[in-house]
Amino acid sequence: MKINLYPFLKYMEGVSVLKLFFIVVIFPTGMVLITIATSQHRGTEYRVTHEVYFDIEIGGEPKGQIVIGLFGETVPDTVHNFYTLATTGVDGHTYTGTTFHRVIKKFMIQGGDVLNAGGMGRLSIFGETFPDENFDVKHATLGFVAMANSGPDSNGCQFYITTTSTPWLDGKHVVFGKVVEGQGNVHLIEHQPTDENNKPLKEVKIAKSGSRRVRKTYTISDDPYNLQDWLKTISIPLMISFSIIFVFNYFISQLDKGIETEEALALLKRKLVKGKGLDKQEEKAALARLLGEESGNEGLRKRNVREKVKDEDDKESLLTEEEELPDELDKKVNEYKKKKSKQGAEANDMIPEETLESICKSKTKSQ
Repeated sequence: MKINLYPFLKYMEGVSVLKLFFIVVIFPTGMVLITIATSQHRGTEYRVTHEVYFDIEIGGEPKGQIVIGLFGETVPDTVHNFYTLATTGVDGHTYTGTTFHRVIKKFMIQGGDVLNAGGMGRLSIFGETFPDENFDVKHATLGFVAMANSGPDSNGCQFYITTTSTPWLDGKHVVFGKVVEGQGNVHLIEHQPTDENNKPLKEVKIAKSGSRRVRKTYTISDDPYNLQDWLKTISIPLMISFSIIFVFNYFISQLDKGIETEEALALLKRKLVKGKGLDKQEEKAALARLLGEESGNEGLRKRNVREKVKDEDDKESLLTEEEELPDELDKKVNEYKKKKSKQGAEANDMIPEETLESICKSKTKSQ
């Protein structure tokens, strides 16, 4: 079965780049945002009071940062423990130099063993372990950070970051933060090849851990379709894309105008000097003479011709004379009016363009 694309391609010839950008990008994005804004789901917001970062290396190669926002108002003790291990440390142990020793696709990445890097170490600012603080924060979407444990009230230094929603962990693990930057690096770790014990074949190391200053606390939502987050994410790329497309469209339109003007001038020249077989210099002189641009008293005076359209049914072009024609030309025009009046036509100042052009040509020949 053959598909005829000619009508579509013909239509696309008249579509500007700006309109195409609106159809392909702006309109679908707007529909998605409207859907999100009118959805029934309402997420819970948590206030971020601290931020810590991890510089990630995979197989000895730097891969970027993961920045985690901590919910200091919701789970202050758990945040205090994690923040200390990420900065000053406990008994000389920090997250710097530790590894992500357990990685499971479409689930989570686990790390933070500051003692032996094998997943058996336990250490906290409260002793070897400390109790579950609360389970107020749910594993609603990807990027949440929670304490790894071996049962109730067995939190230490190990943590995990979710790569998808994990509601079956609610009520079993204390969630205390969320990735605010570098979620792509989390997924990069998630997709590393692993052995039968889910340990990455290439060492995934926290080369450096530390804190970032939070000048003003802010809130983040557990709603995966949070409208504010979507707007924040797409606003800058859309603005840059729109600016580039707008500038490009402007220059294309100016180029099209220039081409149309050149074509119109060429058409006018062919119309006025048709059949004369003149060279370029003679064409210019003839065109200037016919348009009344020749200097001196012998030249025709300039005429400003304005085209009007009466209505949609008749699209006649009306020519209006705004300056007097030379005496000889006046005589020819009057003769034309008398002739038309005898034939029953209404004598008025409206003269067809073809007749006026022939009069101009005869006047030029007489000169």
